[in-house]
Amino acid sequence: MSTLSNFVGRLSFGVIYDRFGSYISLMINLIMTITALLLMTMDTNTVFSTLCIVLLGFSFGGLLVVFPPLTKTTFGEKNFGMNYAIVFLGYSGGAFVGPRIASYFQETTGSFTTAYIVAAILGGIGVGLVALIVYVNKRRAKLA
Repeated sequence: MSTLSNFVGRLSFGVIYDRFGSYISLMINLIMTITALLLMTMDTNTVFSTLCIVLLGFSFGGLLVVFPPLTKTTFGEKNFGMNYAIVFLGYSGGAFVGPRIASYFQETTGSFTTAYIVAAILGGIGVGLVALIVYVNKRRAKLA
């Protein structure tokens, strides 16, 4: 289910990106991720867990659609390959460190709930940073 939802997320976020642009697409993605993570803290049964994983897989797939054009839009076409490599390095670093932190929380508390909450908080910080970037960009455009 996760792989299928990841695939559908990639296709869907292509449409979302084309319709709403880079920052709004990223904001939608982060909000979906936060929602899925917080819902996972209320895990009640297998069907509910599966729906949470489908939502998380959908938004996860969307990130890989949003990041490349957002990188090009933000930093320009010159040195795009290196800039995207740096962005992807951060993404990869999170993929390496995140599961280890989640395992630590599971081993110490007996549950992944704390890891989901911490990840949701980090996602919330991401939403705040994206909102700040949108605000600064609008302010700059207004002054120019």
